[in-house]
Amino acid sequence: EVLSVPESAFFAPWGLGPRVCPGKKFRQVEFVAVLARILAEWRVEIVRNKGEEELEARARL
Repeated sequence: EVLSVPESAFFAPWGLGPRVCPGKKFRQVEFVAVLARILAEWRVEIVRNKGEEELEARARL
């Protein structure tokens, strides 16, 4: 028996193909709803590191 080793950058937290997690779509919709609520109710701003330009901070985000 030979086991296949996935690539190091491969990440499939909900599985793939016929064995995909049935809650995957629900989680994605819920995440967008929570993120939208956070952004609507809170002021989010980028904090720059010392000597960092605004564009560099945005790229880090």
